[in-house]
Amino acid sequence: MTKCATAFAAIGLGLFWMMGCAGKSQTDGMGAAGAQNTAGSSSAGAASAGSSGAGAANWGACQYDSDCTLVSNGCCDSCEPVQAAQLAAINVSHVADQQNSVCPGGAACAPCPTATQYEATGKYFKAVCASGQCAVLDTRESPLTQCKVDSDCEIRDGVNCCDGCGGSFVPVSKTADFCDGRPTPCPNCVSIGANQYQAICNAGTCSFKPPLR
Repeated sequence: MTKCATAFAAIGLGLFWMMGCAGKSQTDGMGAAGAQNTAGSSSAGAASAGSSGAGAANWGACQYDSDCTLVSNGCCDSCEPVQAAQLAAINVSHVADQQNSVCPGGAACAPCPTATQYEATGKYFKAVCASGQCAVLDTRESPLTQCKVDSDCEIRDGVNCCDGCGGSFVPVSKTADFCDGRPTPCPNCVSIGANQYQAICNAGTCSFKPPLR
């Protein structure tokens, strides 16, 4: 082999080696970029999971009135007369969550003064499902207590689907549907004392007939 041929051969080998190294370096670089992109995709997935997980904190989601219940906004139940702002309506499955959030560790609550049937207002509030969210309804401002004449009204024990057994009497419309069109099996009990009160229609709303003085 001549000196020229030897020189050309050496140059060829050098070029081959350089091209091979350059190819390896480029491949490694793409591999690193691919790993970074994969990690980025995983982070985005975690963020999406976190966003969807936030929906679990919606304690008021509901389908029916029976999914909802009333709770106090504070550690202790409000004393009578109760206002709507003192209550919250949430899904029955999140009562413990709400209590732990509002009053972690619990509290010692003082007893409330006694209120008469005429003074008590908490019994008029009902938890209802409105547009997929539990809400507080004041039945005194709803069709449940609408009337035209006294005979449209009656005394009922509570405003839940089932008549109560505890003597929380309220004047309501005789045609009112407290079960949201979904009849529910009710406990067999007798409310005592309702006949002590009379319901009248006062300005289009069923109300208590004032007691004799």
